[in-house]
Amino acid sequence: MSRATIHNRYPRVAEEIRTALGQGHREKIVKGLEAQREMHDIIKELRIEINGLKAMKVKLVSINESLEAELRMLRAIVDSKNVKALKSRG
Repeated sequence: MSRATIHNRYPRVAEEIRTALGQGHREKIVKGLEAQREMHDIIKELRIEINGLKAMKVKLVSINESLEAELRMLRAIVDSKNVKALKSRG
C-alpha cells in the first residue's frame, strides 16, 4: 500500500505513523506558527527601529543643509576680494 493511499483512506493511521516517527502534522504546524510569531515580533521591532532611523535622518538632513548654507556663505566671504575679516572684541 502506498503512502498516498494510507494518507487518503486512513488519515488517523497516517497521523499515528508520523507521530511515532516524530513528524506529527500538528507538531509541524505548531512549530511553524511559533516561528511565524517570532518573525512577526522581530519585524515589529525592526519597523520601530526603521521609523526612529527615518526621524533621525530627517533631523540630520536639516542640520546638514544648514551647515552647507553656512559653508557657502563663508566660502563667498573668503573668495571675495573686497571683504576683510574683523577681529572680535572678546
